[in-house]
Amino acid sequence: MNISIKNEGPCRRRIRVEISLEEVSARFERFWGEFGKKARVPGFRVGKAPRAVLEKQFQERARQDVVEDLIATSYWGVVRDKKMRPVQHPSISDVKFADGKPLVYEAQVEVWPEFRLSDYKGLPLKRRPAEVSDEEVNQALEGLRKRNAQYVDAGARPLTLADFAVIDYRCTVEGQEPEERKNFGVEVGGERILPVLRTGLVGMSSGETKKIETTFPADHERKSWAGKKGVFEVTVKEAKEPRLPALDDELAKDAGCDSLETLRAKIREGIQRRKDEIQKESDRAQVIDVLLSKHLFEVPESVRGHQEEHLWEATENRLMMSGWPKERIEEEKPKLKEKIREESVRQVRLAYLIEAIAQKEGIAAKEEEITSWLGEIAREARTSVEALKKRGQNGRLEEDIRDRIVREKVFQLLVEQAAVEV
Repeated sequence: MNISIKNEGPCRRRIRVEISLEEVSARFERFWGEFGKKARVPGFRVGKAPRAVLEKQFQERARQDVVEDLIATSYWGVVRDKKMRPVQHPSISDVKFADGKPLVYEAQVEVWPEFRLSDYKGLPLKRRPAEVSDEEVNQALEGLRKRNAQYVDAGARPLTLADFAVIDYRCTVEGQEPEERKNFGVEVGGERILPVLRTGLVGMSSGETKKIETTFPADHERKSWAGKKGVFEVTVKEAKEPRLPALDDELAKDAGCDSLETLRAKIREGIQRRKDEIQKESDRAQVIDVLLSKHLFEVPESVRGHQEEHLWEATENRLMMSGWPKERIEEEKPKLKEKIREESVRQVRLAYLIEAIAQKEGIAAKEEEITSWLGEIAREARTSVEALKKRGQNGRLEEDIRDRIVREKVFQLLVEQAAVEV
C-alpha cells in the first residue's frame, strides 16, 4: 500500500492511498468465501451456488462491499500508524477502481492542531485582598431598610429622586399614535423609568400637570422612537415618600435573624462569599488570558464553526429573552457575529489546551465525581438520576460532566501553580 500525505493547512490533511492489486484480489477472495456460505440463489441450496453464478448475480454488491471495506480499513490504518488525530469524518474523493488495477482514493480530513505546550505553571496572577469592610456591611443594611420601606403621603412638597409617584401620562411621538398610561407607579429615581420622565418628575407636586419635551437618542432601543421628537403630558396623582424601618432587632427578625448582630454577621458572610466567587472568576480569567497569549495556533475550522453556531444560538436566545426585537437582532447580527467568531476561536483553542494539560498531568474525572455531579443536577431539576440519564443522548450527559470536571481541575491547577502578586 502506497501512502502520501499532503498538508493543506494548519489542520487539514489530504491523504492519497493506493492499495495494491494483490490486496484487492485477496479482499475479493475473502468476500466470495464469506458471502458464498450464506448466499441464497434460486435453484441451489443455501451456500451451495457456484462461484461463477455468484459473481454474475452479485458482482456490484461485491465491488461496493470490498471498496468500502478497503477504504475504511486502510484509512484508519493510516490514521493509527501516522498517529493522526482526526476531529471529523473524512471526505472521500477521487476513488479509482477498475478490474485488474489497484484501488486508489483520496481522503480529506481535519486533524488536531499542532502546538507545543509551553510553560503553564507560574503564570502571573494579580490578586486584590477580598476582605469585607464595615462600610460595605452598613451599605447592605441600608439597602435592606430601603427595600422594607413603607411609602406614605408626601403631602404638597416637590418630588425628589427618593420618592415614589403614581402618574397618568400621555406620550406623543411625531408620526405615531399617542400612548397613554393610567395610575402608573414609578420610583422617581429608579432604573425602570425613562430618563426624560425621571428628570421631569423631580420638582413636581401631587396634583400638578406638566408637559415634558424631548428628542429621543438615535440609538434608542425602541426603534420607532429613535431620533424623533416626543412630548409627555404628565399628571402626578399621588406623591409618596419612603419611611425606613429602624435599624434594630425587629428589622433583623423580619429578615429571618434573631438579632441585629446576627444579621450583620450573616450579611458579612454573604458579601464575603460573593467576593470570593468574584476573585475566583478573576483568577481563572487571568490565567486563561495568559495561557492563550502563550499559545497562538490555528484551530480546525469545522470545530470552530460548530462552536460559533452554538454561541450564536445562545446569544440570539438571550437577546430575545431580554426584549430585543428580531429586527434589531438582524441589524446588529454582522457585528455580533464578528465578536462571536473571535470568541469561538478562543474557546476552541482553550479546549485543546485544557485537554493537552490534562493528558500531561494525568488529570481525569473519577466515577464517584461524575455520580456526585449527576446527583446535584438531578436535585436542582427535581428529578432522579435515572430520569436524567434517559434525557441524555447516548451517554452525552455523562461525557459533558466528565469534560466539566476535567476542566475545573485544570483551572484549579493553573491557579494553584500561578505566581500570585498581591
